[in-house]
Amino acid sequence: RLDSKLFLPMVKAIRGKGYKVTGHLPSDVKFEDAIEAGLSGIEHAMYLHKAASVDDGAMSDALRAGERFSSFGRAIENFDRDHALMMFGKMSENGMAITPTIYIDHLLSFLDENNHKGDVELNNIPESFQKTYEGRVNRAATKTPQNWILDHSRMKETMSLIPLLEEAGVLILAGSDSGA
Repeated sequence: RLDSKLFLPMVKAIRGKGYKVTGHLPSDVKFEDAIEAGLSGIEHAMYLHKAASVDDGAMSDALRAGERFSSFGRAIENFDRDHALMMFGKMSENGMAITPTIYIDHLLSFLDENNHKGDVELNNIPESFQKTYEGRVNRAATKTPQNWILDHSRMKETMSLIPLLEEAGVLILAGSDSGA
């Protein structure tokens, strides 16, 4: 992983040369700082919860200081619609796009309800690509009922942010994600 201390200077340097830069947001980098640094796009919708939380700055500071906690849970507790729209508006004003990769996140979050083992569409996906998901599928097999409830909740919260992005005029890009 890229050290968060390098993230913002790297974004600024790349943008200073006239290039666009997209990426994953380090958890201890404030979302607004990434926008102001010129990040052109962000990968994955999960980072939007930081943007939608009035507590993003304090969460980022605490994580940078070494504190460990569920930033998702804390972000959800401090969700503010007006703040989210303000941050998404800044994204739009700065030309920042998002590639939410929500289809795969949704699929993995609801494997307990549909494991897709008999899905005929798998015939259209190369076996080598399917293998990239084995780790995630195997981890899913060890989840408790409580874990699945949390996954379902997280995914529903994530999906609720997409209309706010649209309302703010953020460019939403289609994209895929490998199993990593």
